[in-house]
Amino acid sequence: MDVKIVERTATPWVGFHLVGPFEETAPEGFTRLTAWAGQQGISGEWMGIYHGNPNKVAASQLEIDTVIGVEADYDLPAAENGPHKGVLAGANMRWRA
Repeated sequence: MDVKIVERTATPWVGFHLVGPFEETAPEGFTRLTAWAGQQGISGEWMGIYHGNPNKVAASQLEIDTVIGVEADYDLPAAENGPHKGVLAGANMRWRA
């Protein structure tokens, strides 16, 4: 496996926050995001932002944001149980190629 370090600028995003085992929450989050983004007619870079080390955190407490990159001024429509906004900070990041 090759690892590449890239520099990224801050990326605003919209997505869903889920808590639980990654093998359950990641597919559920991306399914919800696919449906929502399609209804909104938006496209952008898709990302999974994982919180917690599965070797140190109980699976039931792992967190993930399944997100799509948007413009900084994107106006998020209000919806119960809908997505929320955030920003992935800019930094040097390692990517698996």
